[in-house]
Amino acid sequence: GRRMLYPILMLTRKFIVKKLFLALALTFSHSFAQPTAQSIVLAKTIPIADIHMHVHNTSRTLSPNDFKYLMEKNNIQWGGGVGDYQSYLANALGNRYISAIGQEEFISTKRESTLTDPENFKDMFARAEEMFKAGTLKGFGEIHSDNHRSGSPDIRRQIRIRSPAIERMYEIANKYDAYVQVHAEYDTQFVEDLYYMSKTYPSTLTVLAHCLPRSNPKIMDQFFTDLPNVVCEISGKNGPVHAGPFESGRMFGKDGVKPAWLDLIKKHPDRIMLGTDPCCGLETRYSEMIDDMRTMFLPYFEPEVVEKISYKNAVRLFKLDGPKQ
Repeated sequence: GRRMLYPILMLTRKFIVKKLFLALALTFSHSFAQPTAQSIVLAKTIPIADIHMHVHNTSRTLSPNDFKYLMEKNNIQWGGGVGDYQSYLANALGNRYISAIGQEEFISTKRESTLTDPENFKDMFARAEEMFKAGTLKGFGEIHSDNHRSGSPDIRRQIRIRSPAIERMYEIANKYDAYVQVHAEYDTQFVEDLYYMSKTYPSTLTVLAHCLPRSNPKIMDQFFTDLPNVVCEISGKNGPVHAGPFESGRMFGKDGVKPAWLDLIKKHPDRIMLGTDPCCGLETRYSEMIDDMRTMFLPYFEPEVVEKISYKNAVRLFKLDGPKQ
């Protein structure tokens, strides 16, 4: 009896080991999707639209002229999406500038009663109406509604996007087919408010800054499936520069794009755009952030998707001029 049992045990062990090896191989190949040769080459030089490009009006940050140089150096043909509004860049870039206002006014106060009252922003709303009519404004951004766990300590706040002042932005944007870029954090109240705002103001595009901190690909998939006027951009701690030296980026890092995010973007390639968020002391690392996206993020997608997320989505959504020849 024992003689018969031994070969059966050996065969069973071999079968288990083989199955285990196959499972590990499948897991490994899925965990580390490989970049494609064609996309590696394309990603190196493709023109990029930076949807989260802060250029601030302070003596401590890079000047608009510095940013124009960095854009040319890195083949960033479109930029903006967030404050501060820069007339220099508006003149230099023309209809490649994704102009935004509202951040300077919104960031300068933290008290909830002030942030939610449209009366406190009536001058900004009047200016926005004038600029929209003149064709010199694309939208509002970056509007920090809730960054109490995902923002610089000096500007943290927590209000709903369905509050009177932000709703006024949505109302104005809806008249001009414009956008509002919001920095919020995922919670059930935000979900309820996003659905309400998206359906009440169908011509307003909501750009979720940083692809909504504290959310995940499953949540984003639900938004993209249900709400045609919601998109996101990948700046901030989604990549290695903002994440810091001891963390992997939330979406991508030196090992490439994380599988669940990879699947989300492949499923909804028309909803994702690139962004850097050059703020808070990271302005001088702008070229590094672009290089990381070109080497650690873009090569993991098919060439057609690389083109969409690099610039084609932005050109379509913000009605921008096409790439320079």
